[in-house]
Amino acid sequence: MASNPEPALRVPSTREVTVAVHDLGGDGAPLLMAHANGFCGGAYGPLAQVLAPHRHVWALDFRGQGQSTPPEDLDFDWDGLADDVLAVVDALGGGPLDVVGHSMGG
Repeated sequence: MASNPEPALRVPSTREVTVAVHDLGGDGAPLLMAHANGFCGGAYGPLAQVLAPHRHVWALDFRGQGQSTPPEDLDFDWDGLADDVLAVVDALGGGPLDVVGHSMGG
């Protein structure tokens, strides 16, 4: 089971959501990892170790997963997930920023 480290950032998104963002370390240009449904940003820890010599890896926990809060109305939709990514990109400097996603995070 992947561990989910304490978030480095807590970023406000839409509909009263706070997104947990994890600094998985590394050197170089930032790379944001976006997890699949039911996962968390910490799932990318082993991959971040491989990428660390080349990229500074960040991972978010989408709304209602990992250490992020759910929307108050408990309505999970694609627009909200996109809002989470955009909020994190802004928090990391606004881009350009490479993002790698799997399933729902893709």
